[in-house]
Amino acid sequence: IVRTNALLALARLSDEKQNLSDLLGAAEELFAKPLDVAVALDLTRVVQLLLLKHVSDDHQAVKNVITRMRPLFPHSDWRLDRELARVLTANANEEIIGRIFQEMEATDSHEYQMHLAVCLTGAQHEWSRLHLSAFFSWLENVARQPRGRQVKIGDIHYLPHRNFLVSLCEIMLKQLSDAEKRTML
Repeated sequence: IVRTNALLALARLSDEKQNLSDLLGAAEELFAKPLDVAVALDLTRVVQLLLLKHVSDDHQAVKNVITRMRPLFPHSDWRLDRELARVLTANANEEIIGRIFQEMEATDSHEYQMHLAVCLTGAQHEWSRLHLSAFFSWLENVARQPRGRQVKIGDIHYLPHRNFLVSLCEIMLKQLSDAEKRTML
């Protein structure tokens, strides 16, 4: 816990990009050890802060810490699972995207599925045709399910849930080339 708190303090105070590699390296060392849930959760949040605050040219340091974090996902603790999903999808490869889809299929929690879908929209990785198709199929299936309550604003009735799904679809469509859009839609 002391090392995690020290990393957090350094992450908050440091503005130098060269420190990023050292801090990510320290996080990688900690992830190599058995961690209880609370420490793993805190450490995952420290890595999130480091990746958000610093733009790194050291892709290897990022790759190394992400590689150490991957075996933790999925986790039995829902809080850690959600934080790991955020970090891993932002730095995803096909394996992680596939595991996220497996989690989406395995859970009965609509809320957790939506969280994972939002994480997927931020994946900085070229998607396989299979995963793109799976994402749009998932969106289509969820859109058919009546969820939530209608909201009335003035004379207009709408379903916030459907608007959210439309937003997810628009985010994903922006990532596709025109040729991909034609084959997907």
